Amino acid sequence: MAISRDLINPIDVLLPHLPASLHGLRIVHISDLHIRRHRRRFRRIAADLSLARVDLAFLTGDYIDRSGDEQVGMDVMTEICSNLHARFGIFGVYGNHDTHAVRSLFSDLPVRWLNDDCCQLPDLPLEIVGFDAGLTRRPDALAAVEAMQDVQNDHVRPDHDAPPIRILLSHFPTYLPTAADLGVDLMFSGHTHGGQFRIPGFGPFYNSTDLPAPLTSGILRHRHTQCVVSRGLGEAGELPIRTFCPPHLPVYTLRLGAMPGQPTDRVVNVRPW
Repeated sequence: MAISRDLINPIDVLLPHLPASLHGLRIVHISDLHIRRHRRRFRRIAADLSLARVDLAFLTGDYIDRSGDEQVGMDVMTEICSNLHARFGIFGVYGNHDTHAVRSLFSDLPVRWLNDDCCQLPDLPLEIVGFDAGLTRRPDALAAVEAMQDVQNDHVRPDHDAPPIRILLSHFPTYLPTAADLGVDLMFSGHTHGGQFRIPGFGPFYNSTDLPAPLTSGILRHRHTQCVVSRGLGEAGELPIRTFCPPHLPVYTLRLGAMPGQPTDRVVNVRPW
């Protein structure tokens, strides 16, 4: 079975201080499935992932659509995770649609859940931080900072070693300025669905965030931090419909190079999609 190239989207991400051991690192980004029943799309995603060669998998929330979808969500996510062959593991955070019950069920998945927590991969100069937030709950940035400090104390590096790349998983792209304050190099987010409904020549007119429409999806930049915002793989609302906004399964490859755009105190979209 061939990989569905209209679903999997290969994207290069340039980082100016990328350690040599991270050159070419491939990361698949799964977000906003909004599972409410078994769908052909989810089987296709699992099949495509079984053929994709990736080093890391990042999950950024909204796995189910609403309360009552927990068991079917677990069934679909079990199939997806069993088809994910990520060399260095699967890491995730939850979204605003993910209930306490789904968190309990998903604890059995082969995923390292980072709820205002941090870890460093033993074989790579890479820190991964996760924000736990909801529509009415901000992430505990102080807890995340303390976890980052604990990781740094546990992984003393020689003076000649370059500092690790710091990655943040956050369902909400709104926290990009916070990520920049924490010295994050690259942030992974979803939530917006790319607008879900777009008008040709105009773009999205709603993205469920306080970000302006031009910042709905793509590579955002704030100062020296980039944020990749996926269009997601599912739909919210009563009808599972997307208009001029196809589902999105990005596979990012880290490359050494100057990041696009210029450092600014505004959030700018340096590569829309």
